[in-house]
Amino acid sequence: MAIELLSFRPGKEATFEEDVLHFASRRYQCDITKTWTATVVHVTDPRRWIDLFDVSRHTCMEASPSEWPSSDAWSFAWDVLTPAGWSHAAPAMRPELATRMELTSFDPEVASKAVKYDLVTFLQDPLLTLAANRIRMADYCVQVLIHEALHFVSDWCHRQIVVDAVHPYRDRQVIKTLAAFIRDVGGWNAFKQRYLV
Repeated sequence: MAIELLSFRPGKEATFEEDVLHFASRRYQCDITKTWTATVVHVTDPRRWIDLFDVSRHTCMEASPSEWPSSDAWSFAWDVLTPAGWSHAAPAMRPELATRMELTSFDPEVASKAVKYDLVTFLQDPLLTLAANRIRMADYCVQVLIHEALHFVSDWCHRQIVVDAVHPYRDRQVIKTLAAFIRDVGGWNAFKQRYLV
């Protein structure tokens, strides 16, 4: 029997991820990510998720081919390797990067939206729903979004924060960040009012 999953109000999962990113940036003293913007793209067709793998191969967040079909989320930021080290690409550079990484081939509409944001998270909706029901965890999507945001705070502040080898609900930093974030926004009722249906 399926459980009742938490549902974000339309567009609020992106607001939530951006808010968590800013919160975690303050928490872990990561100046680079503290003003980033974020968007969330829902992939409802598993075949389209497989197509997205080609895009991931052109980023520093490439997944292995064997793990890709079972990934419920994947994110990238417009981070490029330069002779001086990693740099976060300015918005003017992003359309060219979107073409080079095959995002425009994957979906031109998604690409034109994505270039406006610093962090782009893709959710494989059918797998997220299946996983949440399997583990009977109504807030699984919330934890996945925190996991994705923490990746970039971790990368840019050069600290091991998030663990990839475990599910987000078993990652202590994801759980601690969620609890601290809920306290920071004024408790569970304030969290629900701000983000959830």
